[in-house]
Amino acid sequence: MRFSNQTLLTGATTLLSLASLGRADGCEKGPFGDSHKFGKTGGGYYCDTAWDKGLVITGLEVWANEWHVKGIQWAYSDGTKSVVRGMNVGDRNQAITWGAGDKITRLQMWGNYAGDAVGKIEIETSSGKKLSQGSDVGTFGGEPVLTHSGILLGGRGSSNDFVNELEMLFLASNVQKGGAVITAVKFQDNLDDWNKKMKGIETTSLDAAYFINSNKKGSKQSYQFSKSLSRSVGKTLTQQYSTTLGASVSVTVGAEVEVPLFKASESVTASASYSYEAMDSTSTDTTTTGSLTWTLGGDLEPNHCVECTGSAIGGTYESDYESTVTITLATGQKFKITQPGHFNSTNWAKSSTECKDIPIKDCPKTATEIGGGTKRGVVFIS
Repeated sequence: MRFSNQTLLTGATTLLSLASLGRADGCEKGPFGDSHKFGKTGGGYYCDTAWDKGLVITGLEVWANEWHVKGIQWAYSDGTKSVVRGMNVGDRNQAITWGAGDKITRLQMWGNYAGDAVGKIEIETSSGKKLSQGSDVGTFGGEPVLTHSGILLGGRGSSNDFVNELEMLFLASNVQKGGAVITAVKFQDNLDDWNKKMKGIETTSLDAAYFINSNKKGSKQSYQFSKSLSRSVGKTLTQQYSTTLGASVSVTVGAEVEVPLFKASESVTASASYSYEAMDSTSTDTTTTGSLTWTLGGDLEPNHCVECTGSAIGGTYESDYESTVTITLATGQKFKITQPGHFNSTNWAKSSTECKDIPIKDCPKTATEIGGGTKRGVVFIS
C-alpha cells in the first residue's frame, strides 16, 4: 500500500550540488522523478545512493519470509554493494543484476498484511531480467511504481529486523545528447612540485650524422644535417567509469577547463616547465602526432670530419584527478556529479642541434663523403 507521495526537483532549470543538500546522504534531494514509499516508518533510517558520483543501481537481492521482506542489498554500477538493510535471513531469497544501460520497465510493490513493512517487490528490465520476491500478499496485485527514465539511482527508508519502509529513487529523465560536460578538474599532484623537481622532463638524443671531406687539399665543401621525426603530443583525460548515470554518455570538456602541459623554448633552458592551458577541444583526448624538424649546415675544410647531433626536450605529466561533470537531462534539469579519472599530457620542443669537428681518425667509415673522395654512406644514430 502507498503511504506517501513526494515530488522532488520540480523546475527545469534547478542546479544541484551536494553542498546545497539538506542531508549529506544525497537522498533528500537529487535528480529524481516522483516517488513514493511502501511500508511504515520504523527502525533506523537508511539511504543507499551514489548518484553524485555518476553511479546507478544495477542489482538487488531480496530476503523474505511469509510475513515481511526481511532484507535487501543493492549492487552499484562500479561493482560495489551496499550494506544489507534489514537482515539477510528468511526462507525466500532471490537476486537480480542488470547492465548499467539496462532500464527497469516495470516495478510493482506491496506492503505486508500487518501494514508495518514492505511485503513484496517485482522488477522487470528492458533486457528481460525479472525479480519477484516477498512475503505472502494474497490476491492483491500490488501497486505499479513510475520508473521515469528506467534508471534506478538508489533507495531509502527504514529497517531493523526487517525492511520497514522502502522508497526507490529513479532518474527523472534521460541525459540529453551532449549533456555530460566536464566543467572543472582538480589534480591530485601539485604542479609546483613537478616544476620544482623537473619531474617527467628529459632531454633525449634524437639523431647523429657524420660528414667528411677526405681531400687532403682543395676547397671547403658544404654539408647539411636535416631530419624530421614524429612524436606523439597531446592531452588525455580518462574518466574512471565508462558509463554516466546508467548510459554510455560521451563526456565532453568545457572551454573553462585548464590542464597541465609542458612548455619549452627552442633551446634547452632551465625555464622549461609545466603550465596550465585550456584543453582547446571538447574531446577528452587531443593526442596527435607532431613533427620535430631541423636543418643545420656549414662548410667543411679539407681533411676534416664533423659530427652533427640533434636533441629534444620533452615533458610528460601524469596525475589522478577528480572532475566535476555537469549533467543536463532531457527535461532541461541540471545537476553536478563528481567522477575520478587520470590525466596524461606529453609535449616536445625542438632543443639543440649542433655540428662540431672531430679528429678525422675518429670519423666512422660510414660518414657521408662530401669532398669527392671515396664515396661513403651516412650514419644516423637514433
